[in-house]
Amino acid sequence: MKNMIKLLFTPWLLAGVILFFNSCKKSDSDTDYGYAKIYLPQAINLSAGVNNNYPVPSGTDSTTYNYKIDAVNKKLNIILGVSVSGEAASAGYTVNIKTNSDTVNQLIANGTLDASTVLMPASIYSLPTQLSVLPGVRSNTFFLSVDIAQLKANYTGKKLALAVKLSEPTTYPLNESISTAIVIVNVNSLTL
Repeated sequence: MKNMIKLLFTPWLLAGVILFFNSCKKSDSDTDYGYAKIYLPQAINLSAGVNNNYPVPSGTDSTTYNYKIDAVNKKLNIILGVSVSGEAASAGYTVNIKTNSDTVNQLIANGTLDASTVLMPASIYSLPTQLSVLPGVRSNTFFLSVDIAQLKANYTGKKLALAVKLSEPTTYPLNESISTAIVIVNVNSLTL
């Protein structure tokens, strides 16, 4: 009888031990996903990644616009940022910020951007050359600052375009397809 109880009890004990250890595994929601890559959210958040265009202004009112007015310095500060996708960002990273006039000139020449669009001249804007993101943080923001007086004086009725590109990242690679945003400022639609 004892052997019979041992024979019946042993498989149940073994099954219980297996279930106990399997229940200690991470759930799928806690599992790391994808590959960590740095990207420019503005390259996809309005165009869904179709053309990397980032129209300014966008939003429904001053609380949701994608720009801020710095009345003291008379600047239009267009909100941009970097982020890392995939696995949780445990390490910080740095990325360089550049512009690419060739991209905009090509889009204008081939008619992708409408006839009222011109390349934003370097003399009217400032942009940081590098941005760092702290360890444990996924993203950070920065501004493309444009001189309001020059916008009003020289570009009424125009759209200004600038290709803002991320380059030379540390820690994580770039997601090349969404590391450039084409910022298109519709001067007449701004609330300045």
